[in-house]
Amino acid sequence: MRRRRRFQLEALESRLCLAGPQPYPGTPFALPAGPWTSTPFVGSPIFADLNSDGKDELITPVAGGKLMAFSYGPNGGIVPYQTYDTGVTGFNIKTTPVVVTMPNGRKAVFAALMGDEANPNSLTDGRVFGWDAQTGALLPGWPQDTGFAAPNQNHSGVIAPLASGDLDGDGTPEIVVASLSNFVTAYHLDGSVMWRVYTNDTNQSGPVIGDIDKDGKNEVVFGSDTSPGEFFQAGGFVNIYNWDGTPRYQIHTDEVIWSSPVLVD
Repeated sequence: MRRRRRFQLEALESRLCLAGPQPYPGTPFALPAGPWTSTPFVGSPIFADLNSDGKDELITPVAGGKLMAFSYGPNGGIVPYQTYDTGVTGFNIKTTPVVVTMPNGRKAVFAALMGDEANPNSLTDGRVFGWDAQTGALLPGWPQDTGFAAPNQNHSGVIAPLASGDLDGDGTPEIVVASLSNFVTAYHLDGSVMWRVYTNDTNQSGPVIGDIDKDGKNEVVFGSDTSPGEFFQAGGFVNIYNWDGTPRYQIHTDEVIWSSPVLVD
């Protein structure tokens, strides 16, 4: 039986390295648009089959508000497949993107922008984008904002990984985004907001979607900070929300939760 090759993938400043365990032919290679600037955050690359040919493409954020997908060339090397452009060159995609299957069977790519840390108030409502995976064209109804919280205008946009999953049971996934502007939002694939909840503080933890109580309906789980107040002086929360955005319960922790949760049986 043929063993599948497993790769280790790293984004190294403005370069991409593919190894398994030795560097893959043609890597590392320089990414277009040069190095990232003024940020400690860089979105992680992912693998996904974008054209349903049974072979995965490689999707990675690049500087200048873009994602790029790469595929295998005729000689086995890495070649550009498609570019997904936000049209907003002053900011970068610092989220890990997600790939979903649309009702028409085509694949779609979703990612979000974050404001420029060196320029406060530069992107006060965030942006979430959806593209056709094959053509690179923006999908109807996108981009969408992530909400705006006036007390927190200096921290905007999204750095947490995006999540996808079927929340309303119609067989079509929703996109869930946790933003630095204190909101977590669930979007339908047409860009309409299914629900939006205000959290106590910034959200750097990516949401995860899963049926935690075996009732046949998915819940949304994410971590968050908590500001000093009447009930809690510091720390964070693990938050559990029902499929429809109604709160289920919170688990208070002594430290902030910036990592994404993992759900297991």
